[in-house]
Amino acid sequence: AARGLAETIRMSLGFGFEIRGANATPIVTVIEPGGPAAAAGIRVGDSILKIDGTDVRGSRVDPRDLLVNNNPFVQLELQSDGSFLSQGMFGLPAMAGFSMMQGNTRTVTVQRRFNHQAEEAAKQAKQDANLSPAAITHRDRGRNLFKEGNYRAACEAFTHALMASPTAHQLLTNRALCNQKLGRWIEVEEDARQALRCNSSSVKAYYLLGKALLEMGRSEEAMKELLASMSHSSSPEFKSYRWSIEAALYLARRQVWEKEQSKADSVDMDFKDELMRLAEECQQEGLRDGDKASEARANLELRTHAIEQLFATVREKRSAEDVPRAIVCPMTKKVMIDPVTTPSGQTYERSAVESALEENGGRDPFDTSERVTANQLQPNLSLKKYIDEFLELHPWAYDQDLG
Repeated sequence: AARGLAETIRMSLGFGFEIRGANATPIVTVIEPGGPAAAAGIRVGDSILKIDGTDVRGSRVDPRDLLVNNNPFVQLELQSDGSFLSQGMFGLPAMAGFSMMQGNTRTVTVQRRFNHQAEEAAKQAKQDANLSPAAITHRDRGRNLFKEGNYRAACEAFTHALMASPTAHQLLTNRALCNQKLGRWIEVEEDARQALRCNSSSVKAYYLLGKALLEMGRSEEAMKELLASMSHSSSPEFKSYRWSIEAALYLARRQVWEKEQSKADSVDMDFKDELMRLAEECQQEGLRDGDKASEARANLELRTHAIEQLFATVREKRSAEDVPRAIVCPMTKKVMIDPVTTPSGQTYERSAVESALEENGGRDPFDTSERVTANQLQPNLSLKKYIDEFLELHPWAYDQDLG
């Protein structure tokens, strides 16, 4: 751990938070987005009063001694401290000044996350157990070629691996990924469907199948497969996939809406043409019945204007309504898919703000006097829920430039 004015203790122990102040009241300085601490409701600026019932204020107990254990759960007694956030995350005053806290205390229980490296190693060993040695050799070669960007050669390597282990669904999705990079959507569909025949719960196979169908204009079918992918992706190991699945699903819904809109517009045009024809017939009948030409033309103009007004009203009702500005990213000018909030309280699209932080040396885009790390970006879950509901009702808004 780094030592300075106040010691930073990095909690790489699976709880998903960091604290500062080993010799004073520990303060939560970083919350890992989507981690166990975030799920438990712990916030940046919370003071830790007790760990598993043991008082850790001041220098009584080093919190590391209580957290460095193998217990799957830890119980924390917390107290919020508004002055911490106003001070900023850098240039903190001495932690001893925070021993006098205000606000109600609360108790939370945090479940330790699994050791992902060990879990991945075990998962890989399980996969390898179902592959022949030749398949493993070709698969590893294919992975290396894929990383190098040589997708054609990688595809060939995975094909050789499949010759040795033809029912390995991971090899099929690996080859499908190569074909996706090459734009071979028919081959992606074939590999993804074969992978699902081998493993009906493969998240990647459903996603790749949905993407292929989407690219081939079969958006209704794509929605079905992408929803299946989403339903199977609740496990933490698919966390990085969920954004891609959501983005593809939003695009599929938008394409379905556009098709339905096009059909409705076509029906409207046919109906409008029929009304215009009837209006002209009325004019001709009026002339045959002895109406003056000027009077007949005036009646036709009135009817034509009424028809135009009718269909203008219909178009207006169908047109895109205003998008709430709260769900539009100030940077991308598009509806946010993964909204995150900075310590200054501003919400952005995660990818946009992370890129901005990299470009401007970690300075908050809203308050450049403050420095922010990616770990301090908090998922705005309530806004995310609203956005999901909004896009489901208004699929046209996805990926629209709303600047």
